Amino acid sequence: MSKFDTSNNDPSADSSLPASPYSKPLGLRIGESEREAANHRIDRLFRDGYLRLDELDIAHNTVAEATTQEQLDAIFDGFPLQTAQTIREKNSLMDQESSLRKNRLEIIGIVNSLVWPVSVLFWSFLDLLLKWEYSWAVFVVAGVVSIVTQVLLWDANKNESPNS
Repeated sequence: MSKFDTSNNDPSADSSLPASPYSKPLGLRIGESEREAANHRIDRLFRDGYLRLDELDIAHNTVAEATTQEQLDAIFDGFPLQTAQTIREKNSLMDQESSLRKNRLEIIGIVNSLVWPVSVLFWSFLDLLLKWEYSWAVFVVAGVVSIVTQVLLWDANKNESPNS
């Protein structure tokens, strides 16, 4: 409770009354971000059929009047924590992550399969055409790239196995 709040919600604030050891604090105050999140959740509940149109207006007005987290929490009593839409959104995010992981593994596999043929072509260009004496370094780099891609593929397969 703000020291600037002039409403007398707490009887223990009156100096003429003795302080009670049983007085309960009014709760954590909320701001606009909490109200926006609550309104967003109310809209989801409405879209998923948990609220009627007349209840929607009442719920939005109650959120606008709420000053504490307890008052916001009371609005959502009796409603599921996750609506069908939030579950769909979570599943969609998981599908996107799975697709990105799959694409990343495909790219790593392509690099792994092409590293040696490309290194032979590059070596032949450097050694046979340019006569560069350090052209053998191409195979060292190819070996390192091959090892790194093998480790990445092994790690990805280990993480996706059902036994881990």
